[in-house]
Formats: sequence, C-alpha cells, structure tokens
Amino acid sequence: MAKLQELLTRAGLLTPDSVPLQAELLEDRVLMSATPLPVEGAEGDVSGDPALDGTGIAIDVTLDEIDAWMTVATFGDEQETTSDVASTGESTVDASTRDGGSDSALVEAGTSDGDSEVEWVDLGPTDDGDSTTNLMSDSSQDPDSSVSQVTSIIFVDGALQDIDQLVESFSGSLPAGSYEVIILDSSRSGIDQITETLGARAEVNQLHILSHGSTGQVTLGNTVLAAENIDQFQADLAAWGQSLSADADILFYGCDLAADERGRTLIETIASRTQADVAASDDLTGHQDLGGDWELEFVVGEVETSVVVSAEFQNRWMTVLDINSGLLLHNTFDSDASDSSGNNYDGTLINASINTSSGTNQVGDGKVSLNGSNDYVDLSTHVANFDNLGEGTIAVWVYADTTSGSQVIFQASDSGDNDSRVAIWRNADEFTFFVREGSTTQLSMTTSAANITQGSWNHIAVTVGADGNKFYVNGVQQGVSYSTGNSSTNKFFDDVSELDFLGWGVDKYNGTSFGGYFDGFIDDGRVYDRVLSQQDITQLVGYHDTIIVDGFADTVDGNTSDVASLLASRGADGKISLREAIIATNNDSDSGWSLQLSAGTYSLSTTGDAEDWGLTGDLDIRTSLTIVGAGADLTTIDGTAMSDRLMQVFGGSELYLSNLTLTGGSGDTYAGGAIHNAGMLVAEDTVFDGNQVGVTDGGTIYSIGTATLDRVAVINSSAYNGGAILVNGGTFELLNSTLSGNTSVYDGAALSVKGIGTTVNIEHSTIADNQATNGHGGGIKVDANSVVTMSYSIVADNFAQYGTHDFNGELNSGGYNIIETSTGLLGADVTDIVGTDPGLSALTLVGSTYVHTIGTSSIAYDAATGSTANVDQTGSDRDASPDIGAYEYQPGGPQTFVVTNTLDDGSVGSLRWAITQANASGTHDTIEFNIGTGASGYVDPTPGSPGSGDEYWTISLITGLPSITDTVIIDGTTQTGYAAGVFLPVIIDGNNHTGLNIASAATGTVIRGLVVRDFNDDAIDIAADDVSIVGNFIGQFTSTGEDAGDAEANTFSGVRINNADNVIVGGSTFADRNVISGNEFGVLLRGTSTNAVVSGNYIGLNATGTSLVGAANDYGVYFMESTAASTVGGATTAEGNVIAGVVHNAISTWTESNDGILIQHNSIGITADGLTLLDHNDGQGSAIFIT
Repeated sequence: MAKLQELLTRAGLLTPDSVPLQAELLEDRVLMSATPLPVEGAEGDVSGDPALDGTGIAIDVTLDEIDAWMTVATFGDEQETTSDVASTGESTVDASTRDGGSDSALVEAGTSDGDSEVEWVDLGPTDDGDSTTNLMSDSSQDPDSSVSQVTSIIFVDGALQDIDQLVESFSGSLPAGSYEVIILDSSRSGIDQITETLGARAEVNQLHILSHGSTGQVTLGNTVLAAENIDQFQADLAAWGQSLSADADILFYGCDLAADERGRTLIETIASRTQADVAASDDLTGHQDLGGDWELEFVVGEVETSVVVSAEFQNRWMTVLDINSGLLLHNTFDSDASDSSGNNYDGTLINASINTSSGTNQVGDGKVSLNGSNDYVDLSTHVANFDNLGEGTIAVWVYADTTSGSQVIFQASDSGDNDSRVAIWRNADEFTFFVREGSTTQLSMTTSAANITQGSWNHIAVTVGADGNKFYVNGVQQGVSYSTGNSSTNKFFDDVSELDFLGWGVDKYNGTSFGGYFDGFIDDGRVYDRVLSQQDITQLVGYHDTIIVDGFADTVDGNTSDVASLLASRGADGKISLREAIIATNNDSDSGWSLQLSAGTYSLSTTGDAEDWGLTGDLDIRTSLTIVGAGADLTTIDGTAMSDRLMQVFGGSELYLSNLTLTGGSGDTYAGGAIHNAGMLVAEDTVFDGNQVGVTDGGTIYSIGTATLDRVAVINSSAYNGGAILVNGGTFELLNSTLSGNTSVYDGAALSVKGIGTTVNIEHSTIADNQATNGHGGGIKVDANSVVTMSYSIVADNFAQYGTHDFNGELNSGGYNIIETSTGLLGADVTDIVGTDPGLSALTLVGSTYVHTIGTSSIAYDAATGSTANVDQTGSDRDASPDIGAYEYQPGGPQTFVVTNTLDDGSVGSLRWAITQANASGTHDTIEFNIGTGASGYVDPTPGSPGSGDEYWTISLITGLPSITDTVIIDGTTQTGYAAGVFLPVIIDGNNHTGLNIASAATGTVIRGLVVRDFNDDAIDIAADDVSIVGNFIGQFTSTGEDAGDAEANTFSGVRINNADNVIVGGSTFADRNVISGNEFGVLLRGTSTNAVVSGNYIGLNATGTSLVGAANDYGVYFMESTAASTVGGATTAEGNVIAGVVHNAISTWTESNDGILIQHNSIGITADGLTLLDHNDGQGSAIFIT
C-alpha cells in the first residue's frame, strides 16, 4: 500500500499529509478483458524513461491508468497479493478481442499461491502482430510452461446470464492453473473462435462448451450448429481433433441438444471427426427448480470428465441453457393453433388454415395461412395471462404475400377502446412496434425501409426490458426511428389496461370491428417473459441461409442474379429449381448457402456443353454450397434426360451433399459421371447409383481436389478406369461406405488411384462385387506414386481379368482388413486377414442405403480390434466390439419393406425382394404394398376413372417364392383400393408354381388381405406355430371375390397346417373372414397340429356367400394323422364357417387320434344368409364325417 500511496502522491492525486490508504478484499470478480501491466524490459517499460525519477514511477499517471491497475489486482493490509482470479486457477480470454480489434486479449491464468505478487510475462504477438496477449502467473512458475499446463479449455457463450459468477464457479471443479476460460463473442462464428483458440494448443484433455441449445442444435457465437450443416465445418472439427489428446473428452451443456435423432447424429459426427469422446444433454441443463439438471445423458465413447460447474453453483444459478426458458406462448402452427410452451394457451383458427406444403415450410411441418381478408388466430381466452408482463420478447416468422398497405402481425388490445394496444405490424416494407394506453402513445418504433422481401420468409423479434427496447429482423438488430419514445423506453403489456383480445394476424378494435388482416404465412410465433439476447435471437433465426428448392423441373425463369433476387422473383412457375438455386448462389456475394430439397425426383434436362456456370448441362459449383435432401430413399437428382455429368466442383469451391440419391449422370467424354471435383467435396448419407462415363475415367467421381465420402453407397457405375471412383491428385477419404456392382473396362473397377502424391484413406468400408473386365484391380488399383491407407475394411468378391481380383498395388495397411484374394496385393499387415471369404450377403437395401450385410458367422464380426468408429454406413451404432467393413451386424428392431412393383425378378420393391429382406433381417418385420399405376400388372377395369376403386394389381410368379423363414406380417390391406371382405386389390398368381411356405422358424407370421391363386400344391403351407391367415381370398378368385375360372384354382389345399400349433384361419369379424374356394382341400390339418381355430370363413362360396365357386372343392376342413384339440367354428354364430359345394365331406376327421375337435355354429350346404340350399346335388359326401 505504501507504494500505491507514493504513486498517487507523485501523480498529484494525494498530498503528503493525506490519510494513509487502506483497502479491503472485495467480492469475487471475473474479468473478460483488461489491459495488462507492462513487463520489465518489454515494449512500454517505463524504467528507463528520462521523464521518470529513479523509482521508475511516472509522474503523469492518469486516473484511467490507476483504474486499469486496480482492475487486475486486489490489495490487503500492507501486502500486495494476486487477484482472486489468479488464486482460483482460472484462465480467461475474451474472444471478442481475437478479431484484430483494439482491445487486448488477456489470458488470466491462476496460481495456487494467493500471496504471490503479480508478474506479467509477454507471450509474443497475437494474430494481428501486436504483443498484447499476456499471461498472469505465479512468479514462482516458469513462465514458458504456463500454457502447457492447461489441460482443460472452457468455452462460454457470452450471452449467458450471470456469466461472471458462472466462470468463478469453475474453480470448485478444476485444479488451479489447469484450465482456460474463453468467452465467445456473439457477433462472430463460435466455431471459428474455437478453431482459432485450439490452433495454439496441444494435448488438451477436456473441452467444455457452455451455450444455449435446443432440440438437435447448439448455438456457438452467431452460428447454429446442427446435423444438417455440420458438413460445412469438417475442416474445423478435424483441426479440433489435432489439438486434443488421444483420450480427450468434449462436453456440450446446451439444453436438449441430443433430444432427437438429429442431435444424436450431430454428436456422433463430432465424435467421429474429432476422434474424441463426446457427451451432451438430452433435456434441460440448469437449475432443478426450472426443470433442469447437470447430467449429460447422451454419451459417445467413454467420457470420464465431470461437469465443470461446481455443485454449490448448480444450486444457485437460476437459469437453464435453453432457448425455451421463459417461454409463455409458442404457436408452432404445425397442425393447429395449439400452444407447445406447456402453458396450454391454445388458440383458435378463425377462417384460417394450416398449410403443410413442404416447399414453403419454414420451421417444422406447417404454418398458418392467412388470406388478408377475414381470417386470423384468436388467443383472447388467455390474454389475462399477459396483462402484467413488464418485460419480454415477441418473435415470429412472417411470409408476406404483399408489401402494400398496413397489416397486423401480432396484437393484444382493449377491443372496447379504439386506441389501446400492444402490436407489431407491417406497413409497406417496414415493421413497427407500438404500445398505446388509451389515446396516449407510449412507444412507436419503426425499422428502416426495405426490411421485407415479398414472397419469402423474414424473422422479426421485439425485446423490451429494463435496458429499453430492440428490434431484430432476420437476426440482425435494426436501426429504428421513434415517433414516440426512444431506445431506453420500457413499455410493454403491463402498461396497457383492460386488455381483452390477443391474436396473430389481425387488428381488433371498437368491440367487434376488425381490420389490418395479414396476407401470407405466419410461423413459430413466440412470446417470452424474458428479454432474449442476441445469441437467443440468432438461435431462433437458425437456418436463414437455407433456400427451399421446390421446383422439380429443370427450369430457369427466375431472377438468378443473386439469392435475394431469386427469392423475390421466382419466375412464371413461382418455384425455385435446383439449377436456379445453384446459379443464384454462384452469383451471390455470400457463400455457405444451403439448399433444402424435398422428397421427389429433381430431373435435370437442360443440355449443353462447354459452359461453366450451370446455365446448361452439368450443375457447376463455384461457391461453398450444401445440398440436403429428405433422405437417400426419398430425394433423387436424376440426370438421365440431360446426357451429361451431374455436377462439377471448381477449385476453391466446396460442395456438401447429404440425404440424397444421385443417378443418371453420363460423362460421355468428360471424366466423372456424377461429379468432377477440383475443390472440396463432402458427401454423407448419400447413394450414387447408375452413373457412367464413356471413353474416360471415374464412372461416378473423378477427383483431383479434396473429398470425403462418409456413409455413402456407390453402385452400378462404369468407366474405362475407376468404374466407381478415380482419384488423380489431392486427398480422398472413404469412410463407412460401400462400393459395389461397378465395372471398368480396364483398371480399378471400384477405385483407381494414380498421380504423384495422391493420398487415399479408407476406413470401415466394403468393396465387393465389382468387375475389371479387361484389366487389373477388380476392387482397387493403386499406381506406384500414390498412397492408399486402409483399415477395418473388406475387399472381396471382386473380379479382374488378370487375376488381381481384389487389390492391385501397394497397400499402406492400418490393420484389420479382410482381402479375399492375395494376387497383386503388396504390403498387408499381420492383422489383415488375406485369402478368406468374409461371407458377405448380396447387396441389400437397409434403411435408405445399400450395404453387404454380415452375420455372426462372418470373420468380420466383432473383428475390428481397436476401432473407435461409432456408427456404420446405415447410421446404426457400432458396439464395443465393432465389425470390419461398412456394416455393423444389428440384431435390430422391426422393419417395414414396401412392395412397389409387380415384378418377380427380385429387384428392389418386388414381393420376392421383400420376403428376402424380411428373412434376412432377424426381426419381426412387415411387408406392405404401395404399387403404382405404372406397374405392368396394373389393370383398371374402367379406364379413364383412376381412383374409382376397381383397379387391381397382379403379381405373376416366374418361380416359387422363397420360403418365409422369419416372422413377418404380409399386409395386402395397405394397397390403395382395399375394402375389407369386398375388394382385395393385390393378386398373387402362382402360375402353377409352389405356394407360400411358412417355415417352422417363422412363428407368429400373419398373411392378410391378399388374393392367393393358381398354385400347383398348397396355396399357403404352414409349418410354424401361432400363424394367422385372415381376410384373404384363397383359390380361383378375382379381386372382387368372384369366380375367376377353374384355371386359377389351387391344385391341393388352400391352407395346409402341418405339425404346427395355435394356427388361426379366419375370425369372427368381416375383415378377418377368409373366402376359400377352388381348392381340393379348403383347410387341411396334418401331422401333430393342435389348437387350431378355423372360424368365420366361407369355404366353397364367393365373397358374398351367395353362390358356389370352383369345381374341385373335395373337402372343406379335414383333420388327418394326429391332429387334435382344435375348433371349427366357435361359441357364436359370427365364428361359424359357411361351407357349401364340397364334393365329399364339409368337415371330416381321419382317425380316432383326432381327439378334442370342437365343431360349433357352422352352416353347411346353404348360402351365408341361410335362405338357399347350395350343393353339387350328386348325392355323395357328408356334412360332417367323424372316424
């Protein structure tokens, strides 16, 4: 203190007679930035300044300098000590100073000795060359070792509440001097800031990231990170991984981040890219009284790090890391006007409707559509819940169909008073927020002009709080003009009395008078009881750089000079085509646009060569662009009609693809049938199918830049060399992917690698069933000057003319590969399995991608020793003992396979394919039908009346169907036109082949709603227990259940039950009744079958039970051998069978062993209504024959 008193005296701030200074220890304080004290001998050292006396103390010290000194140190009686920051072990960087601004970037590193003096050590220049980055350290430490001791870095969103106290709490969880705290600047990309920070670090063990999250996404600075856009940041994630230790953990604290599959996929991708173990929250993070906790429930890998917030602070930090905290009202408008905030402030649609068109959806599955004349959303029954709201936020997405006139977006009002209201409205292309009590306007602020783009979405938000008011448009705080009030004016709901109306899209005044109707869409309307930060607003805006591509035709009639122009002027069709979107993003001054494609096929048809801006021919990528589909099985880009490659990525440009299928690319003389890449290409969850080039290379991809394929299938492509892929420079990664069914005339049917310095890395991939018809390397061909590193991958079942079937060239093995043929292979590792068949299945569609599956008997099963991969190509989790190859064996859950055609060739969508898939899945699956009118077996008896309900589809078999070997439900009721018991639109015609066989392992199988006819043995042969045959027409039937003629009869039984128990044929309801006619035996029970129930069926009749069908109904229900303990009919008349027209016996037993047969409530020899006799009248046979 004596030194400080002397300094102040020399500065003229104290006199020699002043009272001696004293100081008291202040409360804990954490600083986000400061100007450090100078280091002796460094630039700015005052000790040698001739203007100073011998003590080196400046005479002209200013109050600002004194204040700066006091900022970084506290003092006790007659003793200098380090600040509380320095004694806690904290290290803090204000990341807002990392962008070259004028403020110094201060790193505060704590010491364990609270009594040590502060010493400043120059760490060298910052990124902009200024020596302003400093370390405050214990003087006993070696200054050069201070940063190296930091093993944990904590990134904190600068918009969090009570941030100083939050940061202070870290000292209760981590050792002194072991961590740094980085405050993320909300005006910059948090991802960039993390990358910059880690770039100067190494061997970091822990990353803690505390920021707001919501379902499936997290906000970092001004960037929202989600599964849909993470491909844009793969270089950043890889850089993070380079700075982490081998067993590093990353902890994300944002609320609900891992609450859905999108968020879990995001975390898995981060883990894969960084090679770190990652944990995230799947619910609210924060105080328990607000419904939060501090558990990070979703974990990828083995996270050993504890949460960084101390237990004591967890109990007193009254907030949650969630965009939904303080949410009073949330109208998502996905299906109605209900409130999803949890407060049940549900609204009513008044003459309005919910529009769910995906092409114009902004957030979620729908939005409210308002016509500007007489419709709105009424929330008035809940307005009293907003009366006392003194601060808060109103936020909403709006899509204006016009910018003329004045239209209200949101309003609360006293409808009996023409003036009182709280409102947001649009006037021309401006937004206004307005608060008035009676005739007195309290606040009126209006944004500048040109804030609205007609025909596109805009996000608006108004915040009002103790610090005044702010207006945001599309996440950017607006400059506003005030006709009343100013930026400090705090006026909100509580300043307006007698509110009785609340709603979206209308102005209500003077009792029942309405006006100001909004014309367009409103979506995701929110009201909060807290002031949202800039960070929160950024999160709500989310993907404002996303363009919805809703035009499937290859049309260019919009204004493509830039994105804004295209959104405003979409052309005559009013839609945005894929080509228009790409041309506009190429022309736009901004990059990083994302194109959202809907389910459907985007057909490219604009022909023309020698043009490099996407105007004709292939789509040229000259910017950073992301294209996202609805799923590889749902969204297709098809270039068949264009006869050109699909896309070209130019040098310096970036293309990120996900959830798509790309097909029909034809390079002709241009390399790369689907994509020619000279920039950066990343494809994830994508299928390349059926692309080719003519007399050149790279049937699907030709790459000389940087490329990564992750969870990708490249199938059925062809070229001279590199039937699927040819890499001729740069770097290429193939991860969790399958190359199959590809062909080359010469070398490298799946993959050809050439060029000096070319590097390829292959991990967990499967390369199988490819053919080099007149060359080497049926799987992979590597030239001498290139390097291919491969680990945990399978190369098998390929063919090459010269015997180098699987791998030709030098392999830089990472270990644990399976290569079936050794000929041509050099450099295998001792852990590689060479010369053994891995036992791959045929190429199989699993989910939305194609893989070669394996079973537990494969040598690939559980054999990827040491692999840290988290997911396989299908997106399924890998277990603790991963499998080699792209596919991880999954016991799995039930799947649904859909029959979409009438073919019998085993192709995808055929019934034969569906049965094969169900047999292979190992789960209890369902086969449904959704066959289109273009199928070859489609018949419309009344042409010109599609959808009339009489159309049917016949699946004509070429050979017998595969036996059903696993439990499955085959459900014909799912086909369009089905009507229970009246019309069955799917006919399975056996063409005199063997029928449906349900093997003993297929316990619990159900066959429902089908016409099953023309088989040369049993139509349905059952060897499994607990099978149900319900609601079918079995025999010589049409779809209407009428007689199709004896040529369509089944030769032997309609249903045979052979050594199977608990089988049900029919039921008591109309929908469960089988109609079984035109078979030698209607239902035949053999062997030791027991507990069968045959009930509610028509046997020998048509579907209406009015007439006989078929000449060969010899027996109705027949028990043979030791079948016993079964029921024909049942306790009610509804359970009784109607049996007529049989030649011999309607119900009969074979031997005395057929014990316990209950025959009850059956009608024999008459129509179903019991009014007319029906029989062959030949005098033979019995109604019931008992032996």
